[in-house]
Amino acid sequence: MIEVGQPQNIDELEQHFDEALSRLRVYELPLSIALRVSLSVFEQSNCITTDDLPDHASALAAMLYHKDALAILMPSLFKRCRQEKPPEKRLIVTKSILGAVTDALNFCERYQFAVHCCTLYHQKQFTGSLSGRVADFQYSKDFNLGRSSLSLLLHDYHERSTVNQSRLSGMLPPSTPANKSKEALVKLVRSTDVRAILGSIPNEVYIPIREIVEATIPQPSVDANANCGSYCISDYYNFWIEFMVQMSAYNLACEEKGTLDNSFNPWEHRVLQLTLRSLSAILAKRGTVRHEVALSILGDLVFDSTAKRPDILVQPLVPIPNTEIVLVAPSLIFTGNWEVCVLRNWIRLYPNIYREVIASKKGELARSLRSALASKHFVTSVDRKLTDEKRRTISDVDVAAFDPFDGLLAIFQVKWLIEPDSIRETVRTDAEISYAIEQSRRCKDAFEKDRSRFLREVFPGSQIGASAVRELKCYVVARGDMGNKDDEENHIYVLDYLLSIDTITNSPAVPLRQILSRVVSKQAEISNLIEETAHRLKIKLAGYLIRLPGYSAVLRPITTRGSKTEQPRRNDPCICGSGRKYKKCCLDLANYDEDVRREGGRNLTVRS
Repeated sequence: MIEVGQPQNIDELEQHFDEALSRLRVYELPLSIALRVSLSVFEQSNCITTDDLPDHASALAAMLYHKDALAILMPSLFKRCRQEKPPEKRLIVTKSILGAVTDALNFCERYQFAVHCCTLYHQKQFTGSLSGRVADFQYSKDFNLGRSSLSLLLHDYHERSTVNQSRLSGMLPPSTPANKSKEALVKLVRSTDVRAILGSIPNEVYIPIREIVEATIPQPSVDANANCGSYCISDYYNFWIEFMVQMSAYNLACEEKGTLDNSFNPWEHRVLQLTLRSLSAILAKRGTVRHEVALSILGDLVFDSTAKRPDILVQPLVPIPNTEIVLVAPSLIFTGNWEVCVLRNWIRLYPNIYREVIASKKGELARSLRSALASKHFVTSVDRKLTDEKRRTISDVDVAAFDPFDGLLAIFQVKWLIEPDSIRETVRTDAEISYAIEQSRRCKDAFEKDRSRFLREVFPGSQIGASAVRELKCYVVARGDMGNKDDEENHIYVLDYLLSIDTITNSPAVPLRQILSRVVSKQAEISNLIEETAHRLKIKLAGYLIRLPGYSAVLRPITTRGSKTEQPRRNDPCICGSGRKYKKCCLDLANYDEDVRREGGRNLTVRS
């Protein structure tokens, strides 16, 4: 029996989820308390482990899902919580406050996957149906699970190849210093408040932590001299290192203080409350970054709740309204990719400078690809434009390579994309890849229309004749992300940049056709592996059971164990945020669990 007002289709179900998000009981809290406790709960979650992945990877993966939940919740708190003057007394986190915040984060962790399914449904990558209170999503016939997940597995491939540049290592908090450093830290926190360590870290503690941070944070991949007016990329890099060192030392101090002093209250100390000027002074104290530079960067990192799409992942300093205070959660700094952070902020704040940086990086990648191809004695060209009879540009040719022995001409469109750090970031990537594929199609059309003209524009001054070219192949070579699928109808393939460079460099003296086939084959092998290891999932949200068609072992939502809210009683409000009583909601959905289990599914359980 269908209830009055019950969603009848996927569009109405998505609206129902949005309405449930607007009814969370956390909005009953004053904004300053809701913000502070939400960040504190996030900080406490950084020790969560899972059964599905190795310890170091699972802690990171769980943290990333918690970050996405925080990114959804934060704008809603600013929009819906009442603004009051922050309490002057100590922050006392009652069971009711903790329960409201934990339930809200729990809801948002499920919400992000449900809304992602709805988005893929609108993009026709998923098909969907709603029957009663069960929503079923399936892959459309054109959706390639392996391809959509390929970039993440290739990251792992590159991390194993370049240990010092490992993003995984760079996103984890530095480990505890050696024994001598730990002794100095214990001595310090015994005699002072943990907050006093900021800017006054003893050298025995500071130096080992800085060495770890410098070894794990990747060097700038874009022009280090790119300048937005008040600071450049190298300034930001040095700033971020100092920021991580200070936050690492502070986290270690909190851990030691908690061990030594039973009265230590983590809710008061885990999240820092500072003004931008005081934080800037702390970061500038050792002279590794100038005070005015630090202050300018910190200003760009303050969370803008009025933006069209507020994003705590790139603006991790949370302001308390009507004060000069910002809240700093150290783990948001640990798990941030510094270069992604600065470039995403530049998109918003300094769009012209951002475009220059992207163009510069794209040119660098194109020249490196050309160099790798030229080392194999192929005829190469870089940064050419194709024009029509009226000299109007119809397409770019970033790199071209001709194999005179085989007669193959390969045209490459090079893309450098900021890596998606959220399931919401894939749309822009797909648009960029689609544009590159369209440019490849134009190259094919221009080649078929007038081969001689095409070769003159791509290889000016060369003696390559039209009859020497037996076949033209077009590729999109992308660094960062590769979109969802190739253009198989026109035989245009999207290749991972680093995998392509690696394969070209390490290939013996073989035809260009054979080298490129190896790259395509390697990607296909990884893609097929993802397809074979996919698991079906289910999520309970706002009174509905959502069945997801499947995620790969490395991408699927994490089953976590950590801080849990008390299991609701039958007549309590349901923790899924539906507004119904528990007995009429998720308890009533328990019968569906066995159905999914029989189908080989896996349950998503996130701190509930």
